[in-house]
Amino acid sequence: MANRGNYNASGNLFPATGGSGSGGAILANDQWFVSVAGTLGGNYCPVGSSVRALSNAPGQTPGSWSISQPQKARVLFRADTPSNWTSFDPILGRGEMAVTLGTNPPKIKIGDGSMAWSDLTYLFQPIPDTYTFNAYTADHTLTVGDVFNAANGLPIVTMNKATANSVTVPNNSTAAIAVGSAVKIIQIGAGQTVLVADTGVTLNATPGLKCRDQYSFIELVKCATNVWYVKGDLSA
Repeated sequence: MANRGNYNASGNLFPATGGSGSGGAILANDQWFVSVAGTLGGNYCPVGSSVRALSNAPGQTPGSWSISQPQKARVLFRADTPSNWTSFDPILGRGEMAVTLGTNPPKIKIGDGSMAWSDLTYLFQPIPDTYTFNAYTADHTLTVGDVFNAANGLPIVTMNKATANSVTVPNNSTAAIAVGSAVKIIQIGAGQTVLVADTGVTLNATPGLKCRDQYSFIELVKCATNVWYVKGDLSA
């Protein structure tokens, strides 16, 4: 097979010269690679296609030419439902991508060659733009499920009690909430909601740690392992 180089197929004609024969005559097995797309013998030839003469002096007879189009590669990643991933819990190879289907959007984990699927964290998950409500009618201790993040979305803790009630901010050893996390709280009941710091926890706020009145909205932001900032409609 004689490679004759690139070919501009935009004229929609098979090669007429530039072959390996005398004076550029085209001989059987002369081959060109399409550098500019065109239609040859009724067949669209994208860039990367090859055009090969099947006989000497093939002219413009489609049957005297062979056209091979480039193959389009598809890359497929391992994908399964959350329940199947949890059940099989494989160790993913280094750089191996695992897609969790059945969520919107789908979630992705990438292996490191040693950790099981369940021990890996999801990547690049946008936080939904719709709020949900974690409703409580009694004293409550914050959990990781009350935090804004990709796994939880945008939860708001609502305290709905007719009498005084409390929200305890736990020590990191009890609930390992990541530094930088935020929790939003609304007092929707008549009973005043007060924040309580667990042993070893510091809550920085002004003027105090109580919701000022019914429907007061406050936010906590974790700034260190057991230190939080508190802002919003507060009272002493």
